[in-house]
Amino acid sequence: MDVYNFVDNIKTREDLIHFITLLRKDYEESSLEWENADLSKYLEALEASTADISGSYKNQGISFPEQPSWQLIAKLLLMAAYYE
Repeated sequence: MDVYNFVDNIKTREDLIHFITLLRKDYEESSLEWENADLSKYLEALEASTADISGSYKNQGISFPEQPSWQLIAKLLLMAAYYE
């Protein structure tokens, strides 16, 4: 399963660890496709996507969770790779 399909199945810390492994492999195999392939840009995008995530939920008609989940952390990590 690839990183994009796995992100919606994350429920546990172990799932998140596996997701991070998949994300690293995705970077190693296709970093040229990432919008934010260097660490500085990635961290800047992670900051921005974390700040904007509640709006993303709102745009989808989904209520933003009061407490973050392992899945939310994974979604932020993935968003940061492509966030503009």
